[in-house]
Amino acid sequence: AAVASAVLVATGLYEAGRHLPTADSFTSALYGRAVLLKMLLLVAALALAGINTLLVNPDLAARWPALRARRV
Repeated sequence: AAVASAVLVATGLYEAGRHLPTADSFTSALYGRAVLLKMLLLVAALALAGINTLLVNPDLAARWPALRARRV
């Protein structure tokens, strides 16, 4: 899943670079705003996946003292 996510991000950035010529296009063009929204949703999904991974794998979570304290 990590490799697929990395490929997804890389190809998405490549395509956005091809379709949005300047950084201002991310806020001025409708397509640019859609790309920004999609990136925010992807970051949220990856954050949830990371949290879920830590909660499901107790050995991995044991390395995170703050998380272990919350799992009482």
